[in-house]
Amino acid sequence: MPKRSKKPRIKTRPRKVFTTGEVAELCMVAPRTVTKWFDSGRLRGFRIPGSQDRRIPREHLERFLKENDMDDCLRKLQSEKCFLVVDPYLEEIPADPWTALPEPLAEALREHVPDAQITVFTDTFKAGMEAASGKYGYWVIMLQSDLASITSDNGQVVYQ
Repeated sequence: MPKRSKKPRIKTRPRKVFTTGEVAELCMVAPRTVTKWFDSGRLRGFRIPGSQDRRIPREHLERFLKENDMDDCLRKLQSEKCFLVVDPYLEEIPADPWTALPEPLAEALREHVPDAQITVFTDTFKAGMEAASGKYGYWVIMLQSDLASITSDNGQVVYQ
């Protein structure tokens, strides 16, 4: 039987509660380390009734990361709200990144993600390097792409 490929999950809302495994992955430590933080009282959370499983609410995790100067982990946690906007036709990057967005898109983001962090690039290569760096889990917004067409290996135009 062929193996099913995992489809990427699109997150519509930031997570409110994390498992010790999720915190370990976020902080790049062993799950046992997170358990020790929890059991010592440094990282607050709760146990699932009737099991040994632990859960850490987002606000406690954010506080723990700030108190322990774990800025990289905190950035990853907050990356659910990061948008990378690429517009190669902008003359210069505006002081207020919200102004780089078309008004309907800006309105929708303000309504659904009011505390979104927006980073604007005019250079598509630099934007790709930033997105690939792994520092943030950006949602990428391409505006006015300068691709005239995309041609497949056999010469057939697949986008124009």
